[in-house]
Amino acid sequence: MRPADDPDTEDAVGDPVSDLGLTEAGITYLTHFYAVYAEDEETEDDEPVMIIAAEVPVFSDDMEGASSMQERFDDYDSQFIRDCMSEAADEGASDLREISPADYYALQNDDIAQAVRTMTEVTWSDADYVSFGFTNYFYPAHGANGSMTRTHYVMDKNSGRRLSLGKILRTDTDAFKEMVLDGLKKQIAADPKAYYEDAMETAEGTDIAAHDFYLTKDGIAVQFDQYEIAPRPAGTPTVTVPYEKLKLWIVLGRSDERTETEEYTEAEEVFKY
Repeated sequence: MRPADDPDTEDAVGDPVSDLGLTEAGITYLTHFYAVYAEDEETEDDEPVMIIAAEVPVFSDDMEGASSMQERFDDYDSQFIRDCMSEAADEGASDLREISPADYYALQNDDIAQAVRTMTEVTWSDADYVSFGFTNYFYPAHGANGSMTRTHYVMDKNSGRRLSLGKILRTDTDAFKEMVLDGLKKQIAADPKAYYEDAMETAEGTDIAAHDFYLTKDGIAVQFDQYEIAPRPAGTPTVTVPYEKLKLWIVLGRSDERTETEEYTEAEEVFKY
């Protein structure tokens, strides 16, 4: 786990309205540590079966939708803990306890399963929208290979709602899929050994619009799951479709200097909830 004073959460990277760190986007985070215990049948002592570290975002009150976002992500955190408890239940564990960071690190070893949820960098932030994600890792006990999932969120800072691709993308979804497939084809051609032989066939048979996605300074990035089209070393392959190829329902890049009396554009009027 990274420390809370990790400089990557403090420093802006790249363009002033994109690739920002958490602080510049109005987000901080807290890390909660837990251990799940089961009773040892021989000694009748409680033994830790799993340890959990979960980062939870905290949204600045300067955002109009802060309270709605906070409630939503607190619920996401609760669901992550429930998922971890479900895994631990297979080992007969059901006693969840919050522990100190020191106890968490002291318990780390190959005999105990470990679940970690970390926030990713902010990939886009302006006056109206913020895009960031989480990476969930699960490491089984006894050194077995773990798993990783990444999920991103594009949030409306004003309403506090999560935006689906359909709320952002005005371009026809079939046309968007072709753009993603074209980008993937080029990536495979550049490094064919990094992908499965049937990667293109697999991608063509999927619903691209249902894939995880996020905003960047260059375009909309579509992410494939781990092992979906490439082996483990590739992680979660991503294809970015440039904004200049797309039509959007929303207006990106507004600064915090916009006044309340400034008129909405046609795109924003269409997008309003």
